[in-house]
Amino acid sequence: MPDGTAHLKFERPEEDTLEYFETYVPESVRKLGIGNEMVEHALQYAISKNLKVIPTCPFVKEFLKKNPAYNRVVV
Repeated sequence: MPDGTAHLKFERPEEDTLEYFETYVPESVRKLGIGNEMVEHALQYAISKNLKVIPTCPFVKEFLKKNPAYNRVVV
């Protein structure tokens, strides 16, 4: 990935499950909340598609601790 590209990497280990395993936000924009927005959008996507989430990325795990309402989608 180029340095200027934020991303959230995932795999689909089962048809109804997503594993969020890596996030990256360029250092120059890390204080802008982009990582939180990416994770929130990814979790909203899982909810909208009735999918479960396996959060193996430390950033996603931390987001879930701070936003327990999303724990309903966590496997």
